[in-house]
Amino acid sequence: GAKEIVADTFLLDDGWFGNAHPRNHDNAGLGDWQVNTNKLPRGLSYLAGEASKRGVNFGIWIEPEMVNPQSDLFEKHPDWAIQQPHREPILSRNQLDLDLGNPAVCDFAWGVVDNTLATPGVNFVKWDASRFVSQPGSTYLPADGQSEVLIKYNFALYEVMARMAKKFPDTTAMLCSGGGGRADYGALKFFHEVWPSDNTDPRDRVKIQWGYSHIFPAESMVAHITRSGNRPLKFTIDVAMSGALGVDMDLRKLSPEALRQFAAGIALYKKEIRDVVEQGDLYRLESPYEKPRAALNYVSADHSRAVLFVYQLQDATSETVKPRGLDPRMHYHVSEVNLPAGAKSQLAGDGQIVDGATLMRDGLVPPCRKEFESAVAELAGEK
Repeated sequence: GAKEIVADTFLLDDGWFGNAHPRNHDNAGLGDWQVNTNKLPRGLSYLAGEASKRGVNFGIWIEPEMVNPQSDLFEKHPDWAIQQPHREPILSRNQLDLDLGNPAVCDFAWGVVDNTLATPGVNFVKWDASRFVSQPGSTYLPADGQSEVLIKYNFALYEVMARMAKKFPDTTAMLCSGGGGRADYGALKFFHEVWPSDNTDPRDRVKIQWGYSHIFPAESMVAHITRSGNRPLKFTIDVAMSGALGVDMDLRKLSPEALRQFAAGIALYKKEIRDVVEQGDLYRLESPYEKPRAALNYVSADHSRAVLFVYQLQDATSETVKPRGLDPRMHYHVSEVNLPAGAKSQLAGDGQIVDGATLMRDGLVPPCRKEFESAVAELAGEK
């Protein structure tokens, strides 16, 4: 269904690998990066080719610096896991970290990345890290070098990431980790986007993205549409549009009406909004921590285009929101977008042409009063 909703990429997530220890749950298989022949008898390249036939890119999930105790890798190299002698290993998500400070382990991790991304047709990667180091110790380093475990781990990790970016410059890379645990500028040099949080409830995401965007640009802020919280679909799509829009849903289970909403929203984002959101300047208008709603707008570098987002988080009276960053002398055509099929805009000022000075002084009144109502407005400058 990716083609039908005009999505760019189909991502095959966790679970595609492991044979002796198949990855059917998160308790086995991590470290055994062979395609599971029962699930994918024709391999990754066949699946990637089927995506390509539909005009869709193909992405793959990896977690190269982790291992499950139930795996061929751990059975052969138990000493490759970060561990402390005479202590029972503490598992998180049923896995351990690999000791990348060991050159052999670092080479193994690079081999996972290299072999996977070299698969014909793979042009997107989601690199996960589902746990942190809790017992820093290395069987490779000497006793007087144990204080360097985490330092060597991190530099080796960056080395593998840098090799990936250099060898696969055309592969889009997402840095993913539960709770945004990998959101750092050292890694962002080698990736295009970062997963801010496993919490994808759009109500919470308004605050998460508000905070995250203080540090990271919108183009790196993965904002996916999910059914978490079971919020209204328009609200969910509108929230995701203020970052790097994506979809995490089984499209086969959606109604025809929902699929039409998806397709219309994604097409609008790609054709009219994405470049302003991802490359424009962000102006914070109303904080969700201080107001019953959140409001923000992005403005293009030449100030000729802007996108305004309003998210109602509590019931309240509809009040004026004043955009910022516009050219005071330029005239802007105001239009509310991403409306349900057949719906007419209730935005005061919709369809009008107003100069930037007036818009910033007098503002607009969005049609948002009840919790989970939202509005997206385009301001297009006219010469």
